[in-house]
Amino acid sequence: MLQRYGQPLLDRAVSSQRRVWFRLVTRDIDRHGTIIEPAGVDMTAFRANPVFLWMHDSGGGEVTPPPDVVIGRVTNFDQSVDALDIEVEFDDDGDGLAATCFRKVKDGFLRMVSIGCNVLEEETVQIGMHKVPVYTRTELLECSLVIIGSNRGALKLDRSRVAAMLREVGGVGGVARVADVGEVKAIAVPAQAPAPA
Repeated sequence: MLQRYGQPLLDRAVSSQRRVWFRLVTRDIDRHGTIIEPAGVDMTAFRANPVFLWMHDSGGGEVTPPPDVVIGRVTNFDQSVDALDIEVEFDDDGDGLAATCFRKVKDGFLRMVSIGCNVLEEETVQIGMHKVPVYTRTELLECSLVIIGSNRGALKLDRSRVAAMLREVGGVGGVARVADVGEVKAIAVPAQAPAPA
């Protein structure tokens, strides 16, 4: 069951200046040597507690993390066979951890996210000479901003660039709409070098 919450990709109005889109899951082999199927991620329980954490710090050890590690919440998502994208609203905590993380994301110093999930079903596929575990069904527990993630494609998305590119190829009235271009998928745009100071 594939789902899309919120408005279509290009018609979505940003409801807050503190919101950012990320690609959370792709079908790529990650650094753990596994694949998580984006279409198999179950978000039923997650919707009741859509936390966005700093570095997967949800406890589980002997030390309970402070509430500051919850740096935001997931407000929307797009789920397809190829990818699971999330929109995150960062907490406005003054000079706290969330504000620091948000600034670093906006300035391009932090770009990666990572999924925290329970594996519900898996199978093994042969890819080249390697047997690769594929997690066909998972339960989403949390999403995290990370310094280095396992999935190389789990990055900040720049949907305004996607919209601009689609307008250039000829949308109706200069504005491309989902119906005009068929299925639209968000794409990760490579980081650009900062301008000299």
